[in-house]
Amino acid sequence: LLDVAFASALVGWTVGRSGTIRVTTDGGTTWTPQTSGTTEHLEALSIGSTTVARIVGGAGVVMTTSNQGATWTLRRGGTFEDLMDLEFVDASLGYAVGRGGVILRTTNGGTTWAAVPSGTAADLFGVAFANTTEGWAVGAGGVIRRTTDGGSSWSGQTSGVTDDLRAVDFGDRLNGVAVGRNGTAVRTGNGGANWGRVPLPVTDDLFDIFFATVLQGYAVGANGRILVTQTAGFVFNPVTSGTASDLFRIHFVGSVGYAVG
Repeated sequence: LLDVAFASALVGWTVGRSGTIRVTTDGGTTWTPQTSGTTEHLEALSIGSTTVARIVGGAGVVMTTSNQGATWTLRRGGTFEDLMDLEFVDASLGYAVGRGGVILRTTNGGTTWAAVPSGTAADLFGVAFANTTEGWAVGAGGVIRRTTDGGSSWSGQTSGVTDDLRAVDFGDRLNGVAVGRNGTAVRTGNGGANWGRVPLPVTDDLFDIFFATVLQGYAVGANGRILVTQTAGFVFNPVTSGTASDLFRIHFVGSVGYAVG
């Protein structure tokens, strides 16, 4: 499994390799397979409501549902590059990023997508928006791209690292953390004007970062690694996950968290 997200305390989805989709309506106690209609790996999902969800994946696959996954509609975003992450800032406006520096934007809830120039050819693995205008994309070789105009244009920011950055998240428009290979983490407290390396107690590859509040965040990675910060990313401490399997994504609904791998 490659991603997990919840619309409410009860309703959520997971997606994964070979077109895997599963839905829960009882808070994760049981999961029901759904038919995706594709064998591509499904890398990321974004939930709009208990009935609306969107997914992106390999070979430019974009999928949407408006009936809690009873049916999924395959949509093309105008690229055949693998799409690696997805972020919606409201019911209409969303962004997907992928290999080859691809950034796609939708303004109609995922029905149609258009490419916007990212200014890089580096693979992009993660995207996060603090509001409808300010967002960040991260990727191979420590690349960070930022937009302040709702994704119409993107400019580079200096991460100070060369390891791949796999994910980024912001607790608010100023405080954000990006994580990646070999236990790499970088933090900003000024919207990315400056990024500084965060010393971590691990060297495992990190695949995702999620902030539940401005101060409280979680990172997951290889070998079952979970790290927790209570300081907006200044300090991370390891916690026991109970597994040695790689964990690719983490998501919280209130005080309840889900990690998948």
